[in-house]
Amino acid sequence: MRIKLERYGFYPIRCLWPLEEIGNKRSDSSMPFPARLPTFTRKTKTMDAVFTKLGHIAANHAAQLPDWSIIPRKSVAEIRAYLNECDLEEGNNLEQVLDDILPWMEQGNVHVPHPGYFGLFNPATSPAAVAGDFLTALFNPQMAAYSHAQFATELERKMLSFFMERMGWPTIPVAAAHFTSGGSEANFTGFLCALTHHFPGYGKSGLVLTGERPVFYASRLAHNSFDKIAANSGVGTDAFRKIPTGPNGAMLMDALQEQIIRDRRDGFNPFLVVATAGSTPTGSIDPLPRLADLCRREQLWLHVDAAWAGGAILSPRVANQLEGIALADSVTADAHKWLAVPMGAGMFYCKHPDTLHRTFRTEAVYMPSQDQTDPYQNSLLWSRRFIGLKVYLAFRHQGARQMAQEIERQLDLAERLAHGLQSLGWELMAEPSLGVVVFRHPVMAGLTDEQIISLHREIIGNGESWISLLTLDRKKIFRACVTSIHSRENHIDRLLRTLDQKVNQPA
Repeated sequence: MRIKLERYGFYPIRCLWPLEEIGNKRSDSSMPFPARLPTFTRKTKTMDAVFTKLGHIAANHAAQLPDWSIIPRKSVAEIRAYLNECDLEEGNNLEQVLDDILPWMEQGNVHVPHPGYFGLFNPATSPAAVAGDFLTALFNPQMAAYSHAQFATELERKMLSFFMERMGWPTIPVAAAHFTSGGSEANFTGFLCALTHHFPGYGKSGLVLTGERPVFYASRLAHNSFDKIAANSGVGTDAFRKIPTGPNGAMLMDALQEQIIRDRRDGFNPFLVVATAGSTPTGSIDPLPRLADLCRREQLWLHVDAAWAGGAILSPRVANQLEGIALADSVTADAHKWLAVPMGAGMFYCKHPDTLHRTFRTEAVYMPSQDQTDPYQNSLLWSRRFIGLKVYLAFRHQGARQMAQEIERQLDLAERLAHGLQSLGWELMAEPSLGVVVFRHPVMAGLTDEQIISLHREIIGNGESWISLLTLDRKKIFRACVTSIHSRENHIDRLLRTLDQKVNQPA
């Protein structure tokens, strides 16, 4: 099975200098070329054609995306049959391979950049950020050692310091920060730092030999990465205290204080409070200033999981909601959620550089240096991508002010959706927060879970709009979040029409 997609065909473009002339041109003071240029080979011309094709693919993707089905139109059986027929032993012409695979990329995945995708935190990507990912792959700097990536490391520090200033934090080197593969890695990093800070023998002897009984706290709406972290750190999921939340989805302070008192009385060792700034189910924000006060009194590490809201601190509206983030010991944020950069682009911030280094330091005789400032000495990963470049290029191209305006435009669209739902008789299950709207129609009270699941399939089945289905307080409800820079008012209105039609159609 081979599919040729003609609209992705190769269209030659004219170079600034014709190829046959470039190899013969001599350098002079007016030309930024070396004295002798290599003759263009067949391989060079082939790659020139490939990258020209990729340029047209990118242009077609942006133009055609609104007309595509959000949900896959290829079945899993079809996908597996196609992949089983692909020859991995012999090489193929790269342009033909691109033509072959593109229809499956178009019809075999959920299109999260689509303007009608109102699902999880997976925004569309900007051209500048995509260009940054390309340059990262091309130059492929080794980010483990500073000596191998001076420019890359300094650029990332510049970008991270920019966000630290927005948070009201001291910047590098007074505080520490680095890019991560995503929010889960950043959360794990903060968790390990808190363990090292409170239990100095943890890194060498482990918790069993230290005799400690650590427990930590987060709201019941905290990200489930902390379940994995507890299980894989040696602390265990039984040590994870999930604190109840109030009507607005924020952690209840009285319940937290009571749990800490109870745990200390029972011989446990509290060490960490995780504050969620932008919960995945509802977008809720825990009371950061009050949590900071409590952690100071109780001598606990405060980690703020702002994977969703952290990047949006560019917006004055969001920044006001994040008051108190300056008081945290560590923070997680994801640039790939609000800032239209490709996944993954997590960020981790820590006010205690010495603790960060103690947590991850090691000796490796094969590394070019053993310097305390080397990234591999201060992070969970060793080799990793030059993540910061795509974020940096997005800012250099668009600018922080315009990016903030884009964030607030998406917040306005979420408010439009909330108001439209209420006008059509839907009930909001929580106050809309950070672009997240959770809702349920009164008729759903008379439906079984299976019927609600079927209703959800009908809503997303036309491929024009996509929303989430989640269970909150034992009720199945719908969740929508404006996540695409391509979304406009007409996409919100189309979702509202679909919801109204599906819930009111005859049985």
